[in-house]
Amino acid sequence: MKQINKRLVFVLLFCINTCAYTLIAQPFELTDKLYNANTGYIITLDNKSLTGYIGEIYYSNFISSVTFINDFGTPYKLRAELIKGFVFEQKNQIVEYASLHEYKTNSWAFLKVMVKGEAAILYKSPEEKFGLISYSDPLGTRIYNANEYWIKFKNEQRPLRLTLLNFKKQLKRRLIFYPEIARELGKPGYRFKDIEFIVSTINNAYATRKRTI
Repeated sequence: MKQINKRLVFVLLFCINTCAYTLIAQPFELTDKLYNANTGYIITLDNKSLTGYIGEIYYSNFISSVTFINDFGTPYKLRAELIKGFVFEQKNQIVEYASLHEYKTNSWAFLKVMVKGEAAILYKSPEEKFGLISYSDPLGTRIYNANEYWIKFKNEQRPLRLTLLNFKKQLKRRLIFYPEIARELGKPGYRFKDIEFIVSTINNAYATRKRTI
């Protein structure tokens, strides 16, 4: 009974602590590793751009946040529901993250924009995902590699989670105007590992069809 109570208290404290940023971004003390933050900007809910530096991206099943350091050097932890996204430069490449609502868990997450077109946008989770270790006493956290994809089609409000098991079925439902692509799904070059190429092909086919109509 004591063990159950300890777990319950830990979970409640974890929830209270992690939900502290839901309504307002909180400044905090900058750690040494965040001095490697990348130059970039955040996009506010009213579409304004605030320049500064983009630091650590935190991602879990229910919480997603980013460390943003403004031009005055003040760092903030911003929850995904507080801004539309952020952009930064890394290794001479522009990296874009968007804030999306995940309806299944009723949570918000920062997802990396991998492919962007008129027909569909492909998003990917950050590479590291944090999770609770439920079988440890006391409860702890662990970091594991994440390889999660979402796709948002034109005129669809909700992003769709794609997995190795469902991607063929889910995409075929939405490719009635592109049977030549639907027939290739699952074949070499059109497997789940090729999802970025597949979405680019869908966008190209949409653009071609749009020009001919």
